[in-house]
Amino acid sequence: MGKDLETGSDETSPGRAEGAGNGKPEEDTRPTHQPSKRQGYIEWIQDHFNWTWFTCTQSTGGVAIVLSECPKRFHGLDAIGTFVFILNIVIFLCFNGLLITRWVTKPSTIRKSFTTPPECLLYGAWWLSLATIIMCTQRYGRPHCGPWLDVAMRVCFWFYAACSFLSTTAQFIVIGHYTANFRLGSNSGVLLTVLHAMLTGTVASVGTSGYTITVLLGSARSIPVGYGYFATHPSAPEVLTIFADWSSVFLWVFTFWAFCVALFISLADMFVRKSAPPGLPLKTNMMYNTIWWASIFGNVGFTIGTIYLGQDFESETVLWVSTVMVALLVVMWVVNLVAMGKAIVVSMFLKPEVKQISVPSWTTGRVLLLTTFTGTLAYLLGINETSSFVRTSETKTAAPIEPVYATKTKLEIAISELRALLGEDAVSTDDDVLHDHGYSEWSSIDIETLPVAVAYPKSTADVQEIAKCCTRHKIPVVPYSGGSSLEANFSAPFGGVSVDCAYMDKIVALRPDDMDVTVQPAVGWMTLNEQIKSSGLFFPVDPGPSAVIGGMVDTGCSGTNAVRYGTMRDWVVNLTVVLADGTVIKTRRRPRKTAAGYNLTSLFVGSEGTLGLVTEITLKLAVIPQKTAVALATFPSIRDAASTSAAVMRAGIPIAAMEIMDEVQMNVVNRAGSTKKKWAETPTLMFKFSGTPASVAEQVGQVKKLSKANKSGSFEFTADEAEQAALWSARKESLWSMLALRKAGEEVWSTDVAVPMSRLADIVEVSKKEMDELGLFASILGHIGDGNFHESIMYDAKDPEQRRKVEECVYRMVDRALEMEGTCTGEHGIGIGKKSSLVKELGIDTIDVMRKLKASLDPLWIMNPGKIFDAPGET
Repeated sequence: MGKDLETGSDETSPGRAEGAGNGKPEEDTRPTHQPSKRQGYIEWIQDHFNWTWFTCTQSTGGVAIVLSECPKRFHGLDAIGTFVFILNIVIFLCFNGLLITRWVTKPSTIRKSFTTPPECLLYGAWWLSLATIIMCTQRYGRPHCGPWLDVAMRVCFWFYAACSFLSTTAQFIVIGHYTANFRLGSNSGVLLTVLHAMLTGTVASVGTSGYTITVLLGSARSIPVGYGYFATHPSAPEVLTIFADWSSVFLWVFTFWAFCVALFISLADMFVRKSAPPGLPLKTNMMYNTIWWASIFGNVGFTIGTIYLGQDFESETVLWVSTVMVALLVVMWVVNLVAMGKAIVVSMFLKPEVKQISVPSWTTGRVLLLTTFTGTLAYLLGINETSSFVRTSETKTAAPIEPVYATKTKLEIAISELRALLGEDAVSTDDDVLHDHGYSEWSSIDIETLPVAVAYPKSTADVQEIAKCCTRHKIPVVPYSGGSSLEANFSAPFGGVSVDCAYMDKIVALRPDDMDVTVQPAVGWMTLNEQIKSSGLFFPVDPGPSAVIGGMVDTGCSGTNAVRYGTMRDWVVNLTVVLADGTVIKTRRRPRKTAAGYNLTSLFVGSEGTLGLVTEITLKLAVIPQKTAVALATFPSIRDAASTSAAVMRAGIPIAAMEIMDEVQMNVVNRAGSTKKKWAETPTLMFKFSGTPASVAEQVGQVKKLSKANKSGSFEFTADEAEQAALWSARKESLWSMLALRKAGEEVWSTDVAVPMSRLADIVEVSKKEMDELGLFASILGHIGDGNFHESIMYDAKDPEQRRKVEECVYRMVDRALEMEGTCTGEHGIGIGKKSSLVKELGIDTIDVMRKLKASLDPLWIMNPGKIFDAPGET
């Protein structure tokens, strides 16, 4: 019939050893090894292949998992974890081969795998080993494989879960049957009998309690704050977090006690019982090794639970303790691996003569099987990103899964720390200050949530301390510059700390010979040009008058000069950036060109503060032109004006700037009264020319000729320099002039798109027609020389129907631009207002690449969260 896999007893042997339970001492029944001829391969498998081997496999997988969770990262740690994972696969495949061989040579064991011990234990251990393979594949394979791996893991996960429920049912039936016939047998003293019974529970409880801690804290961290029940009960997430934290502390203390008891029992079992046979300093009995292997897998859960507690309580001490636990676990695993290898070698060359006694049906191994199975399933559901397993193409529009940030208590602690670091006056919680840093009257999108504090750093070192503190407490960090952005770029949807670099307003170094300058983020572009004009140089990027360099970098802005000089990305040489964890980097050095490594400068320009906080910027400068001139050409329709702009660009005329303004916007210019002359209130092109006097005269003649060819009504110069400055200033301040005309309760929705030059006239004409049909005060203007234009629509904010019509009009224009292979924003940025349009423009796969870049620099998702795209899981 074959021998028992655990004990080696024949299935037909009596259920009790002679003399068991009669009070008489029993003989030492452990194997006595004597030299013998080598066993045959199949015979050896039948005698020695037992569930210990798969327990070894699952423990190896557990070690690989805990190495990937180690809170302190060391050089070579990932490589060691990968090696252990590969070893786990090799052992698993090898043991699978032995299991198949056993089944092939003895088919009756296949049925018993689901019904009868010890075969069902072998199957159960195999099933737990498979769980570790799935978890480790997901952890170690993801960085090296494509999206197909996530799909494969989802399939494996659900298949494993379905089979597990069936397997558990069978296991309960088997355990229930054998528990009914349970009798206690003892081959040692009363004390060791009691300790052995305690070991049955304590080794299992170590793992199960540890996994429970992991699930509790993992679930609390993933609470969808602001969604469903949690949106209407703001205190609920904090209550659940507190409950999870202190429940986990209780479980940890209990688990630590169980761990100590299990360790004492194991040592007692090793030294109190009779010593091992001579020449075998390590016990090599396979059942004995089962207990040790199973204790490793249980302590994996204990270790990960400790890591989670350390992270949740932000305790460096606990994190270092868990790191030591990881190291000890690895040492224990290596020792067991050596011991098992020795046991295999001995059993292959030495055939023992064994006297056996029976063991109770309810053994340590069976309890371990049930508890580690339960713990493993809980671990799969708790520690892994369950959302990544269930995510499919149908869930790409699912509701946001918001990141978990600091509680109110931790926010208060962080504010106190920041005041201690930066000074009392450097951190404000005044209501008016918070409102100014979270709300914008000219932004198209505004939210009610405000930052909880505003920090005013004075140096890169101060910004570094802010980042470290906010990372430590998981507090969102929102950069604030000039406050003139239009897509809620500096709003605080998750609260947090607004970082206002208003005191970092110095020009660090001007280098006229190199034609560059290094500045701090709060330097305004107009202030910069005023201070450096004596050098004969200027900075040509010219957005709104109140814009400062830091905000211009974050939004990747441009301005009226973009048609000739380009955008912000073209003029930034390098950046000093503080990352989320407080690391300070400089993206490159100062030469005008470099091929050294990735272009990190361009990565940060336009990132809207989602990757780091910019504290110093080196900019290129241009030579101030010898002469400038401004001209205006009027047209009968907006399409004729747009067609002229395309003709000017196609002719290759080096125009300095070219702006379009419709009749409504010209009316705003006249009503603002910033120029002496009243201008015709018809669609108008405004030109700026620059260069030598001769080149300016030539450009003017060429543009005038093209304008006449496109039905221009008039073409006028402003010869006076003061008049030129006033007229161009009127264009620059057009949005603010429009805001000044608002009545009480009215708002202005201003947005921009850009399209290829050949489609410019088409989109301007259709957009203008749709906008006029609204019957509201609305205008079109923009930097039409590079295909970028703006819509500004004034509406009654208290009228939901008006708001809906305006929103539909705006988004139709955006969709139309995308259909023409354009972009949803030419210079305003994405912020909150255009996240959905960005997905339409680039696609979810491209957005996912951006998410991965952000996650690599900001794993806690604290840098200006909610801007450009949403957190992982919200696709």
